[in-house]
Amino acid sequence: MAGDFDGRVLRKGICKDRRVAKLKTAWAKLLYTWTIPFLDSLGRMEADPDLIQGMIFPRHTKQATLDNITDWLKDIHQVGLYFYYSVGGEWFLQCPTPEKNLWHRKGRERSSPFPPPPKDKYEKWLKEIRSHDSADLPDAPPQKKEKDPKKKALVDSWFEKSWKDYPLKIGKREAREHFLRSVNSEEKWNQFTKALRTYILSDRVKKGYIMDGKNFFKEWEDWLQSPEKGQGKEDVFDRYQRKKDEAKKRGKKD
Repeated sequence: MAGDFDGRVLRKGICKDRRVAKLKTAWAKLLYTWTIPFLDSLGRMEADPDLIQGMIFPRHTKQATLDNITDWLKDIHQVGLYFYYSVGGEWFLQCPTPEKNLWHRKGRERSSPFPPPPKDKYEKWLKEIRSHDSADLPDAPPQKKEKDPKKKALVDSWFEKSWKDYPLKIGKREAREHFLRSVNSEEKWNQFTKALRTYILSDRVKKGYIMDGKNFFKEWEDWLQSPEKGQGKEDVFDRYQRKKDEAKKRGKKD
């Protein structure tokens, strides 16, 4: 083997590798991962089945027969993990992307003693596996639509006008966030102005029980109903007033 190194640092991304997942058997996956420590600095190694059996599977010769090893190597070749090639009657493996799933320090190993793969066949194989990879990729997620600057300016102007009319201006930043999330069309703007008008004219506000601006801008849709039907959910001020009124009716002090 090339170099005097004793192994590799395997990247954990190999667990999610699409090509590894395509291998037909667990033994083929085992062969692929167990050969990685034997690759030289250029991603090559000897791959005669009898050598593979002795180096990779010395204790598994019953399962790792020469015929099985040949089938596993062909499977690895077909999915695009290794290029399996012959030069001068000897068989070799070439990893097309040695930097993808393993790591090594450059300059620490000697150059490869193994011959490179035949250029034409190797480039044809690379082209084929890349086309397969692109076919297997999921559709690209839809791009996020950029906001129309004119519409954004319009919605900002709606907010500023509403904030100016609101009687208790507390929490402007939060109020703006709630407004921008909920008022995104002219229809919603008309509904908001209706709700704001209903709230300002309500008995609650006339009695001085006014929500902070950030709270109204969050819950404004509760005020779309008419004052005669009541306004939204009972809050702390409503509850206090109701209990006070009930206490007066019973002739008790609050």
